[in-house]
Amino acid sequence: MSFTTRTDHLKPEGAYQVLARANQLEAEGKEIIHLEIGQPDYATLENVSQAGIDAIRSGKTRYTPPAGMSSLRDSITNMMNVSPMLTEATQIDELTKNTNPPNKTDSNPRLR
Repeated sequence: MSFTTRTDHLKPEGAYQVLARANQLEAEGKEIIHLEIGQPDYATLENVSQAGIDAIRSGKTRYTPPAGMSSLRDSITNMMNVSPMLTEATQIDELTKNTNPPNKTDSNPRLR
């Protein structure tokens, strides 16, 4: 069933095509080293899983602002002030390919 022809020309995103092919080859018994989409090769840490469950149960299921949550950005700014491991080059970003820099009115100038 087709609802519109305006999207018929769209193709799947390239990295996922590579992943599908790599998975197919792996299913055929080939040894594959996955470098296509950055899929973690380890289970999600229990505390991270629990934090996600807790957030869902408390109703935190909406999108965050494009520049990120101000409370998280404030915490990171504070960490950058005390930790020599973090530098001005540290970037906090949502997990997407199309990310714009934070708005110039952002309240955390060190995270711009």
